[in-house]
Amino acid sequence: MIQALRTALALALLASFYVLVILVGLFDVALLLLALWAQVNGGSGSTNSAGSTFMVIVGSVPLLYAIGHGLTAVSRPTPVGEHTARVTRRTAPELWQTVTEVAGRVGVSPPDLLLLTAEANAAVSEEGWLLGLLPGERRLYLGLPLTMTLTRAQLRAVLAHEFGHYAGRHTRFGGVAYRVASAMEITFERLRPVPGRHGGISLGYLLAVPLRPYRWLFHRLTFAVRRRQELEADDTAAGITGREVTALALRTALGTDIAWRRFSQEWLEPAEDAALRPDNPFLAFRSLLEEADTDVLRIPAARFGEKPGRYDSHPPLAVRLARLAALDTDSARDDGTAAAALLPADLGRIVRRVRGLPPGARSLPWQEWAEQAAGRPAQERAAALLRAARRTTEGGQPTLGTVLELLGDGHAGPLAREFGEEPEGDGDLHGALRALVGQHLVGAGRAHWRPAWGGESELECPGLTGRALDELVRDALATPAGLAPLRARLAALGVDLGRPVPAGGPEPEPGSREPASVGITPVSDEEAAAEKRKYLYLTVAVAAVALVLIVVGALSSSGGGSPALPPGIRCTYGADGNSCLNRAYPPTWNPYPGPGYGLPTPYPIVPRPTFSLDIGSLLKPVSARPRG
Repeated sequence: MIQALRTALALALLASFYVLVILVGLFDVALLLLALWAQVNGGSGSTNSAGSTFMVIVGSVPLLYAIGHGLTAVSRPTPVGEHTARVTRRTAPELWQTVTEVAGRVGVSPPDLLLLTAEANAAVSEEGWLLGLLPGERRLYLGLPLTMTLTRAQLRAVLAHEFGHYAGRHTRFGGVAYRVASAMEITFERLRPVPGRHGGISLGYLLAVPLRPYRWLFHRLTFAVRRRQELEADDTAAGITGREVTALALRTALGTDIAWRRFSQEWLEPAEDAALRPDNPFLAFRSLLEEADTDVLRIPAARFGEKPGRYDSHPPLAVRLARLAALDTDSARDDGTAAAALLPADLGRIVRRVRGLPPGARSLPWQEWAEQAAGRPAQERAAALLRAARRTTEGGQPTLGTVLELLGDGHAGPLAREFGEEPEGDGDLHGALRALVGQHLVGAGRAHWRPAWGGESELECPGLTGRALDELVRDALATPAGLAPLRARLAALGVDLGRPVPAGGPEPEPGSREPASVGITPVSDEEAAAEKRKYLYLTVAVAAVALVLIVVGALSSSGGGSPALPPGIRCTYGADGNSCLNRAYPPTWNPYPGPGYGLPTPYPIVPRPTFSLDIGSLLKPVSARPRG
């Protein structure tokens, strides 16, 4: 009964969208035909009439294109993402065996495609026929970051949850809901390039008025249904793997998503600015998590509240965990075996594909990349201190020896003031000098930066502990006499004080920049070029129609005779007897100055074509500083 009601709701939403959009399109066509009729019959000799007709055409044709594009988007199949890697049974037999086993226990057929992605997520979709109402190709998306943090038992729980959507036929409803939502957003988005005019209410705004209440009602209904479907999928997973394993899998999935976003912002993206790319960022991610002092994946559910937002596709974690705790299901055993062992052996090729690396792009072994990325904050602070030293000395290429000489000559105050002017200069002269010393130790081959979670890095130097280095730097900044122990220790370690600070990594490749993020269905360059061609053809067509109307109006107005004046207009001839000075009685005005076409603000949330475990990052980034 519930499935029948959901199917009926999906059909009603789909049909109502078609009816509503077609009615809006017919109204726009009627307005366009009315303007053309007014231009051809009786208004061809008026400049204002020609201009008004031209503005109606300029506004109506793009609006019709937007509506037509939105309707076709409902029926358009979803392509496989460019930055995804298809995994076959031959390349990953153990992973496929697990997928097939879990699907059999849930009571559904295994997916037709298994696609690995660069997202900390897992999702399913179904490319059904008849706008998603009939069954079609089933796809399973499995994120590599998530696979790196799950155990095999937790992965089975995640798979059971996703296949629960198939068992409940959620993808039928979700497919229709996603297509209608995409069509609405595309329709509104296609109005964006149309310019506004006079700052007034635009024709595009008026035509979108009936669509806005529909969109609001659509999201309220569909998101409520999807939240209920997520709880049903949780029940399915608990029945297969047990409530404890399922609850732990949900916590881990949420924590992994937040941790991966943080890792990308604080490690991957800054390193990419310097053309530092790891050959496997997912292994580097797992390594950092394993070395963390605390379990960063165990995030309290209370942080996310107990009431869902209006446009949340998933219930709050606390609600899901409380529901699982109330279930009477057996507990499965979790032996802690990592799920990453199920991935294909040729992981390097897959990583390059899901990360979207260009052919020939340089990459470092992830262990070496982690060390160089860990040293980037120290390198930036050391460079800022050297720039401050150069301004203080007003000449020459400063080195560590230059900084120590300034401190010995009593110029610590001016050096600190100049350092405070740097973007990286936070007033911590102690940390900057320590970073500069650490960079020289790394350049001499006596130390290395060990990456640590949270953006902080630790300097490991045999024969010099972090506490001892802190004391040497503190004494050097306190009095000129404290410089001697620091100089002596660095000399004993083979550090050349006059040597320029090491760069700390390869020079950036000209024009190279890896995409900051990837998704399941990114827009390729070919698709972007095709969109530009569409707008070019549309512009040419509008200009051609406008030109034809102008020519027709000019020819019809040149037939001789004086045009009839509108009612209420009296003609008074001037002194030359030729010029007609119009006088209006009663007063008249131009009733149609021309419409503007403003863009209605779209909702910031666009439903995705998946049932995902995705929740946004809620942790504040930790500033990267070296510590010992």
